[in-house]
Amino acid sequence: MRVPWQLYRYYGDRRLLAEAYPALTNYLNYVAAHAPGRIPWANEGDWLEVGSGGASQRTPPKLAATAAYAYYARLVAQIAALLGRSDDARRYDRLAGEISASFNEHFLDAATGRYAADSQTAPALALYFGMTPAEQRSRVLDQWLKNIIETRTNHISSGIVGTHYVFQELMESGHDDLAYTLLTRAGFPGWEYMLRNGATTVWEAWDGGGSRNHPALGSVDAWLFQALGGIRLDPVVPAFKHFLIKPAVVGDLTWVKCAYASVHGRIESHWRREGATLRLELTIPPNTTATVYLPTAQAAAVAESGRPAATAPSVEAVGVRAGAAVYEVGSGRYVFEAPWLSSEAPPK
Repeated sequence: MRVPWQLYRYYGDRRLLAEAYPALTNYLNYVAAHAPGRIPWANEGDWLEVGSGGASQRTPPKLAATAAYAYYARLVAQIAALLGRSDDARRYDRLAGEISASFNEHFLDAATGRYAADSQTAPALALYFGMTPAEQRSRVLDQWLKNIIETRTNHISSGIVGTHYVFQELMESGHDDLAYTLLTRAGFPGWEYMLRNGATTVWEAWDGGGSRNHPALGSVDAWLFQALGGIRLDPVVPAFKHFLIKPAVVGDLTWVKCAYASVHGRIESHWRREGATLRLELTIPPNTTATVYLPTAQAAAVAESGRPAATAPSVEAVGVRAGAAVYEVGSGRYVFEAPWLSSEAPPK
């Protein structure tokens, strides 16, 4: 269901959506016919969560299935709109809203802000898919962060289904520092534990059971590119015709060098701390534009190639958003420099 959409987002070819559309709608209609009260059948929750034997009940199977159902309905609504099928777009968007309402009625404890007693996956899905009611979002987010930081002592506990979305929602909600802590946390469970126990590929399960060469928990790689490297798709414009550069300068990292071979050419993002200065070197491919978020508390002091950034060629100062100086740039190579206040590294 998600593959045609992702291919369109990264490559911009609507023909993929048109070809897949009949199969996507047939599947969604089939699920709808077998989802009384907008809650579909399910056999698994989040496969191989920490402490589970497989089909974990800490993330209820029907919770995960219903979240996926809502997400798919929303995707099909977006695809229908792009293909000019406005009636379908309205119908599937309405379906997504109905599924979300039923999801919250069945699974959200409004008094506590919990979707499940001890699950990192359940709130990550609800938050990232936009299913949580607006008035409950901050409470759900707080409870989720509390589970990660206090209950799980800064350890990941999600499995094959949820890990990607845990990192995506931490990024979207502005908690890349915590995501970095989860990634680098020593001991079980975690990627450091795999490395320390001789892993040369990513395991299927945190404890090493099952396959020893499994891509699912390697989904954290997306966060490395999107958050640490800062190279992100524009939410609206596909195929990196316009994109975002929004690096997270976190923890004990002193530099990150990242590149992505887009359909328009190679995008490069390289940042490093040099004393009290943050230096960000960028390559923006021909015939593309980007919005650059430079994390600094002193936007007026930002320079590009040795001159004030606000007056540099092909650079337009947009303003300050969430602790970052924001610029629109055209194709070319750029070197931004800004004052930087270092922070303590997260606990290992």
